[in-house]
Amino acid sequence: MKLYEYQVKELFAQAKIPVPNSYLIKSATEASKAFEVVGFPCVIKSQVLSGGRGKAGLIQFVTDENQAFNEVIRLFSLPQRIPYLLIEEAVDIAQEVYASFTIDPASGQALSIVSATGGVDIETLAVNEPEKIIQTKIDMRIGLQPYQANHIAYECGFSVEVAKKFSQL
Repeated sequence: MKLYEYQVKELFAQAKIPVPNSYLIKSATEASKAFEVVGFPCVIKSQVLSGGRGKAGLIQFVTDENQAFNEVIRLFSLPQRIPYLLIEEAVDIAQEVYASFTIDPASGQALSIVSATGGVDIETLAVNEPEKIIQTKIDMRIGLQPYQANHIAYECGFSVEVAKKFSQL
């Protein structure tokens, strides 16, 4: 099962995990309302079921309404069909972390994949510096255990405060 970013953020919000204020649009005609709700600066995020969105120009930081409308029109006009755009408030980022949950095709087990290096170049990182990616097998009957989350936080080099918050997720 693949989920769009906006769907994952809805699940996060339901689980009380903080997410930035955002507004989902399906067409350029909905953009005005989104910008009114979210404000500026904001980030326009194409909702596609693939990686590499930032490098492909499918995620854009905008500072004003004119720039934002131009990006919305450009993104919805691309040959690659983009079904939705997530208009999200810009937030200060202290540290970008890549986190993913998937099924290991070899074992059939759930697997968490985390890197404190962030996610823009995760594919390159996997080839050139695989030691910076922490993979943890998860027993689906009991889920990710606190000791596993603590281990991931330690391996990522998180501060004690960040590690505690990470382990509570």
